[in-house]
Amino acid sequence: MPPAKAGRPFERQSARRRRTNGRSIGSDWASTLRRTEPCSFEERTAKVVIVSVPWTQSLHLYWRPELRFYAKQADLLKQYEEQGVLRAFRIEEGFVDAQLFESRDRLTIKKDGVDLRLLSPRADPDRALEALDIAVKEVGPAFPRAVSASFQHIIEIDVDLDEAIKRGYGRILGDLPGRFNFGDWAVLTDVVVEGLDASGTIEFGIIRSDEAPMRLARLAGRAGEARQQSLARWQEEDFPDVAVFCDGVISGSLDSKTEGLAASATEFWNAARSAQESLADGLCAMLTADDLGRVEAK
Repeated sequence: MPPAKAGRPFERQSARRRRTNGRSIGSDWASTLRRTEPCSFEERTAKVVIVSVPWTQSLHLYWRPELRFYAKQADLLKQYEEQGVLRAFRIEEGFVDAQLFESRDRLTIKKDGVDLRLLSPRADPDRALEALDIAVKEVGPAFPRAVSASFQHIIEIDVDLDEAIKRGYGRILGDLPGRFNFGDWAVLTDVVVEGLDASGTIEFGIIRSDEAPMRLARLAGRAGEARQQSLARWQEEDFPDVAVFCDGVISGSLDSKTEGLAASATEFWNAARSAQESLADGLCAMLTADDLGRVEAK
């Protein structure tokens, strides 16, 4: 992709402390994996406080093909360039692919939808959603069809791998029958999101640091979408030695017109993310509590 001019206006909030679901997080992603809010436990369990931030997150909107897309490709890129957020771009017959901000968030606009991918825990979802809103308004889809959101969590737990696996059977999976010595585990399950007309699949389990890049690239595991990035993107990252991994894709329908489409998509994104964060935080709490008692969801 050819480089684009650098600039500032869209990036002002990145210099401040960002917010995720009302929780303030700093620029160092590792600091967000530690405790800031209490989780609710039965009285006999120790209090464990965990906050999760998605390592990757994506939002996909689908609509009936719009002819207007072909006339708006250059205008879209020009808007991002004028705001100083465009880092690279590519124009093909069926789509426009833009890399935005210093975090290189990926925005792909097509005749029948738009894909937004944030591939770093340091990415700022608020400004990325503002960029998506520009694309929706420019294309102006008359017939939105569906929305899906995807999140991948990697959350450090202060337990060694063997102990984490053992606790997983006692606290999460329960006591399984049979004369087996069970090893490493992962759970793939269908889900329906309470209070949201949406469903999907989530896979969660325990991973070592060397497994993390494969999971994020979706070269391992059975949940999520197709491979989303090159494995090399994450090979230089500093992952925790032992972590809970959670990969989910949630989908629903859209009935909003263009005027409210971005707002409806943002509401869906926030609700789906909050649901998965609740699961990820709860799993970590169950694995790190001092007592074997059952952890209650907050």
